[in-house]
Amino acid sequence: MSKTYAPLASDAQCKRFTALVKTSLAEIRLLPEEDLVSRHDWLLALSEPPCNVSGLWKRGPDDYGGEILRREMAKQNQRLEALTKGLFWLTVVIAVLTAVLVVIELGWLRPIIGH
Repeated sequence: MSKTYAPLASDAQCKRFTALVKTSLAEIRLLPEEDLVSRHDWLLALSEPPCNVSGLWKRGPDDYGGEILRREMAKQNQRLEALTKGLFWLTVVIAVLTAVLVVIELGWLRPIIGH
């Protein structure tokens, strides 16, 4: 027994729904973030599909949400990488300054500078 769908709210709504669920993952990855979020929110707001869409590959809010999550994780990875590089260079500076302080404290510079 096939599922029946509610009467069409509008032809435009059905066309939009069809376009959204038939969008390939490659196309989803190319969408601007604002459009991606808009499509995700629109699909989530539906209580039920406005029309029946045939085809094997149907996209839903999870696919759009997954892409939003993937992009956010990529941004966080970039920030974490920048933080890690910053901490590395801070560690290098601290190590160099520590070595200079040890040289000064042990008096190894006295013969060189003549004091």
